[in-house]
Amino acid sequence: MDRSQLVNALRANRLLAKELEASSAAVWTALADAEPDLAAEILQLFSTVEAASRWATSRSGDLGESPADRVADGRAAEVLSMVRKTAHGFVG
Repeated sequence: MDRSQLVNALRANRLLAKELEASSAAVWTALADAEPDLAAEILQLFSTVEAASRWATSRSGDLGESPADRVADGRAAEVLSMVRKTAHGFVG
């Protein structure tokens, strides 16, 4: 890869990162509208909307589900349990 290819790849990466950030923010807004109490606890744990939205949209585990996916599937209580365990230093 020559330098110009690297520059172009970096531009594309930055553009995608901005799009991902905007998309995560939209998901966060929808999550907060759907589950305001849960969103408040997530925000308390992560301190900023940006960090909370990144966490809410990040996929993890064997199924690759994000916390927002779980809320959308009607499993907000599961996400709330995850948040509370994390807040108290428990993993799992």
